[in-house]
Amino acid sequence: MRIAGIASQGVIAERLKAMRTVEDFFVSPILQETALNVVTSTGWERHLRAMRVELRTRQAALRGGIAAMECTKSTPLGGPLHLWLRLPPHLDAITVRDAALRQGVSIIAGNQWHPSDPQSTHIRLSNASAPTTQILEGVKRLASALDALR
Repeated sequence: MRIAGIASQGVIAERLKAMRTVEDFFVSPILQETALNVVTSTGWERHLRAMRVELRTRQAALRGGIAAMECTKSTPLGGPLHLWLRLPPHLDAITVRDAALRQGVSIIAGNQWHPSDPQSTHIRLSNASAPTTQILEGVKRLASALDALR
């Protein structure tokens, strides 16, 4: 379609342009109806309540694990899906991210969110998709990575 749009002229070009506009700016009626059915179903509110409880539980586990770490005394900020943790002054986020990856833990270096801060002193930790046991194991591994960088 894109090649046809580039190569076309006149009436055909106008038709293709109109089709692309519809495709690019409007959600299909089938997807709209499906979304409406989901958010108006009787189970939607129950699902949201269950998700809130689960995310609070996961976040509490992450906060508890961080509080138990000896290598940092920073209070994490954020929620309910992610926490930002200030690193000790002698560490930068890229070094910590790489050390965490070697321990099998994926974190986000703060400078990926703030490119003007190339030596970011923050990392972002997520509790959005992992179960509590995995979060706690991840925090232990992160602590090990941080201890190795002392």
